[in-house]
Amino acid sequence: MKTDDKSKSGKWKHGHQKQHKRPVVTMTLNLHELYKKCSPSYRYSPSMKLHRILTEIPENCCEYYNNGYDLPNGDYIIRKEDIVVSPEGTEYLIEELIGKGTFGQVVKCK
Repeated sequence: MKTDDKSKSGKWKHGHQKQHKRPVVTMTLNLHELYKKCSPSYRYSPSMKLHRILTEIPENCCEYYNNGYDLPNGDYIIRKEDIVVSPEGTEYLIEELIGKGTFGQVVKCK
């Protein structure tokens, strides 16, 4: 497209997002728009967001326990932004995995 087809907002006059030189970057930045084009019924909600897995999962691991929340060795599969609730009802939001030791995993929460 010609440069005069762009508006000052960074979008094309026809409502399309500005294209990057690399198609993969464009598809990643506008992924929800791509999903909408493929399936008009698609609706994004922040609750659908996948959380990054922080627990190291062995390559040969193919079985999960506790409805997919635990590894075969009993370790909880920790995900960023998971909420862990204490027996007293206090909620902790997991921010990052600090380490792993003999007796379990150590996480930073807020």
